[in-house]
Amino acid sequence: SNEIMHYWEKELKQPVPTYSQKLSEITQGTDIYQFKYNQTCTEHLIKNITKKYKTTVDEVLLSIIAHVISKQWDVPELWIDLEGHGREDIMDNVDIMRTVGWFTTMYPVRLNGSETMDNVLRNTKQRLRSVPNKGFDYSVLKYLSEQSMPIIKSYISYNNLGQFNVQNDSMQTSSNNIDPQYVFPYKLNFTVSIINGELNMMLIADAKNSKIQKVAEAINTNLENLFIDDSILEKSIRVEDFNEAALVDEETV
Repeated sequence: SNEIMHYWEKELKQPVPTYSQKLSEITQGTDIYQFKYNQTCTEHLIKNITKKYKTTVDEVLLSIIAHVISKQWDVPELWIDLEGHGREDIMDNVDIMRTVGWFTTMYPVRLNGSETMDNVLRNTKQRLRSVPNKGFDYSVLKYLSEQSMPIIKSYISYNNLGQFNVQNDSMQTSSNNIDPQYVFPYKLNFTVSIINGELNMMLIADAKNSKIQKVAEAINTNLENLFIDDSILEKSIRVEDFNEAALVDEETV
């Protein structure tokens, strides 16, 4: 629709400073940082933090990522490409129940990580929830529209694979499934999953780059601190949060 086209045209024209310092040109499947958080921490995130602050797991994790990178690399705003499975209910007249597989979506989101953590989360909520149809239309407009779309060059990707409670299912999230010689299109590739009740975060990025090492360490520290004391999110609740239906429940990642 014209409304959706207008949203993306306006959003993609927003001035976002680029990170000027050089990052590695090659990120391979062998360059992996992995963090795992026990069931107590994971349950606290899913059942307590998300409900207390009217948010979702993705909004919290993306806020931490944006906050750390903004502080570490001195970039107030940044683009993160979000990957989705495309199986959400986005149209009333489309029933995907008799289909199998993923309708993978990839779309950019502009996040501001430069403020306090509660303000970063407020901003992240607003940005993510304003994206039409959870980004489903972006690639259609980008590749099939007669109108040219501004090209966004993001160096960060984020993918939440969901929850896995069966060993065979969880194997698909393993780093062993990645070709060690595969060259990733992003400098920082975040993959999140919950396996047998434990939050797992994997960052595929240049393991020899000291700047990226510090980012990985800071993200892990910020998450661990949040599990201990979530009061840093105290002012993240917006008036609009009470008007948006069914944000999250205990089965939602």
